[in-house]
Amino acid sequence: MILGYCNVKDILKLEAVVAVMNITDKSVTELKYDVRTMGMMVQSFNRQQDVRATEPLTLTLVHSDLCGPIQLVAKDGYRYAMSFVDDYSGANTVYFLRQKCDADRATEKFLADCAPIAKVKRIRTDNGTDFTSDDFRSLMLKHGIKHEKSAPYSPHQNGTVERGWRSLFDIARCLLIESQLPKELWTYAVSVAAYTRNRCFSPRTGKTPYEMLTGKRPDVSRMSVFDTICYAYVQNKKKLDARIEIGIFVGYDRESPAYLVYFKQSGTIKKVRCVRFMNKFDMSNDNMDATVNDCDYFQRSQITV
Repeated sequence: MILGYCNVKDILKLEAVVAVMNITDKSVTELKYDVRTMGMMVQSFNRQQDVRATEPLTLTLVHSDLCGPIQLVAKDGYRYAMSFVDDYSGANTVYFLRQKCDADRATEKFLADCAPIAKVKRIRTDNGTDFTSDDFRSLMLKHGIKHEKSAPYSPHQNGTVERGWRSLFDIARCLLIESQLPKELWTYAVSVAAYTRNRCFSPRTGKTPYEMLTGKRPDVSRMSVFDTICYAYVQNKKKLDARIEIGIFVGYDRESPAYLVYFKQSGTIKKVRCVRFMNKFDMSNDNMDATVNDCDYFQRSQITV
């Protein structure tokens, strides 16, 4: 074909802008050629957008996806990350895996963490082998969960969690670049990114994902900047030993009321309950004493968001 299978509507407009062209039949609206179909067919959104959930978790939808393997193995040996996004609130919970086959274990952990709030009834994933295995299928049957899968090669049908990944890793990347900490701490940066995003304003709901999920406003007074220099209280010290050890804040522990502190000299990360943060931009600032209390633990660790 002379015009190289151009769009018919564009061809009809050519008569007025080129020389020596006369279109005799302008009733044609589409050219049906097998070659055109073979060479130019594109994916289309063949289903309507789902109606947003009206309740958190119960009888609604949770989106899930597995990311990895990440090129750099994390300090704790993790190579994969698994995300769960509640359709109603937008709350994002992330778990880290050493192997891809651990997806069913991460899912079971998520279901246990959600138990105090509600029972998950539907989970949507892609068609990855980690979600089509017999173990994962048995887990869905065990908990009475309907497993919805997107069509093959249709990532847009699981777009909620895919977009969530982009936000989390964009934030985590910026945290690591600014802090100049080792890239092997990417799991801690991603965890802080998820923790922060769950406490950010959502234009869709007018609230934070945390409040939408739990019904309580998050307390952000104890939050701190990733990589902030801090004084960690030393346990089991001797009489003449220093009471503190200088470290770097890298996150919040989800399993206990503690902060996660990275110590450069030893290359270790410890859980510390009593922490005093230093404002690295103004070392003379009389900063707050960040001892974690029981209220912090309830709002941060029990819900694990």
